[in-house]
Amino acid sequence: MTMDERGRELSEQEHAELTDLVLLAPLGGLLPDEQRRVALHASEGCARCEAALREAHAALDVLALAAPELEPSPRARDAVVAALEAAAPLRALPLRTAPPRDAHRSFAQRFAAVAAGLALLLSAASLFVALREGRETRQALALADAQALQRIAAEGQQREALAQRVGAFEQEIQTRVAASVSLALAGEASFGTANARVVMDAAGQQVLLLASRIPPLPEGRTYQLWVIVSGAPRSLGVFAPDREGRVVYVQSEPLELPSGVQAAVSIEPSGGVPQPTGPIVLVSR
Repeated sequence: MTMDERGRELSEQEHAELTDLVLLAPLGGLLPDEQRRVALHASEGCARCEAALREAHAALDVLALAAPELEPSPRARDAVVAALEAAAPLRALPLRTAPPRDAHRSFAQRFAAVAAGLALLLSAASLFVALREGRETRQALALADAQALQRIAAEGQQREALAQRVGAFEQEIQTRVAASVSLALAGEASFGTANARVVMDAAGQQVLLLASRIPPLPEGRTYQLWVIVSGAPRSLGVFAPDREGRVVYVQSEPLELPSGVQAAVSIEPSGGVPQPTGPIVLVSR
């Protein structure tokens, strides 16, 4: 049996109003006399209202988890403390034997106000989450832009380094071309169809002979390559064609190539000689 503060049994409507007040109690939406009525009613051990109170506390816990944690500024904290210290203590109000005639309407208005406040709180929480996600998205985009700029800068540096290497390579080629001589060699009689070219690279200290349709020689004889500077021949080594009459001959040799340099091929004894002794079969023109 449920009694009011005067020991009178509550009607079903009064009990329903108390249950509604119990739902608002955890949210801080009660007036002082309503708080006393709820406290007195709760002391009687009403199972129905205790269950409603537990549900209200559970809903409040969910709302507390949904709301973002915000740290008040020092100025706001000081203002709240000062307001609490300056507030006068609540004066006890006389107990009412029954709720006023428009109590149910006032309760509905307060319930609507609290519900609107909770909705506003949830909206603010949702807005806070959206703003935080937007900030995180902007930060991620800024990081991606920075990384893209770093990649572009690194690629630019690589292109510049590659361009420098290509420039150095081209310069080296130009230097070698300027310090090299390419001579076409021609012959008569049985060497009239021969095709030969000598490239002498003074910068790289290399001699290259490329030739085709060079006839074979009898045993004990060899071809010898000469460079002729100011009429003086200098041996660049001996060579022999393959079975198809082709020659690819490379020799490392320190060279000085003044203007007017010539190249020639003679037939000499095996192993070569210091100075030409046999017939000159190919010579540069």
